[in-house]
Amino acid sequence: MIGDSNTEAGNITMPLKKLLDSAYGDHGTGYCTLNPNSMGQVPDSLSVQCDSNWAMFDMRNDFKPEQPPYYSPDGLSISSSKHGAIVKVNFSGKGIDLYYLTHPAGGNFSVVIDGIEKGIFSQNDRVYKTGKMSFKNLTHDKHLLSVKVIAGAVTFLGIDVKRTNVENKRRFILHKWSNAWASTNDYLNINREVFSSALQELDPNRIVILLGTNDHNLDHRNPDTFKSNLKELVRRIKNALPATEILIVSTFTTDSDESRNILPLYISKSFPEAAGETNSSYWNMNAWFGPYDPQKLPDGVHVNEIYGKLIAAELFKRLK
Repeated sequence: MIGDSNTEAGNITMPLKKLLDSAYGDHGTGYCTLNPNSMGQVPDSLSVQCDSNWAMFDMRNDFKPEQPPYYSPDGLSISSSKHGAIVKVNFSGKGIDLYYLTHPAGGNFSVVIDGIEKGIFSQNDRVYKTGKMSFKNLTHDKHLLSVKVIAGAVTFLGIDVKRTNVENKRRFILHKWSNAWASTNDYLNINREVFSSALQELDPNRIVILLGTNDHNLDHRNPDTFKSNLKELVRRIKNALPATEILIVSTFTTDSDESRNILPLYISKSFPEAAGETNSSYWNMNAWFGPYDPQKLPDGVHVNEIYGKLIAAELFKRLK
């Protein structure tokens, strides 16, 4: 699920994960960023602690985005060049995937699980792309992963905890690529190879795109440009994963002049035309959700837990 703060906060994604777990079993956390400043709600079994030597990168954590290009699939990462810098991840499961950035100046890092060193690894490569290493067949449920910088510049993206030792079988699991304040333009400013390689490492069979609130509320993006951005985002996804099904979901009306003036044009034109022209599925969540209601959006923008669960239930039906 690719989205902005309404995805990051977890009021939609956490109940959607619970629905998946109740129907198919708990197969782990799915992709979670390692940037602790931007994690939102995550499964109770997971916690991340970074020491003070790490820089937290967010492509857009305020009104003004950072300078592109961005080198993480959701615009969130942690980096350090300080020898001995440590990240610790407490998790429950039978395995864990660690996602990182490879690049020409990439450094070396060590991985230790439950006090047992798993090796020293390099992030050096001739191109920027997403790398992944998998640690499987762990013998009990609760674990501590420690990652330490050995030398050079090291960047980590996220982790995916796996509850069972399943080989060559697809899990029913929710991966979350979400970034508060982000618009379609910010996602298009992610390095293409990093975005593409991360998609291929995750290998989802369905992708939900829930973007648009910041396109009109913050960037005042015209409907034609927004439609073009959606189409380009879909193209990049399909170039990486040609068989993946894509569901474009409209945003709901928030408490702003832009939402009242620009969003109706997105609803009538941008969303449905982008979906139709890219052979993607489309859900007009705006029509289903109804007009702006402060009881649904207490701060005027973000859906509350009650209506987040209702959205999750409807989205679950449509994904099935």
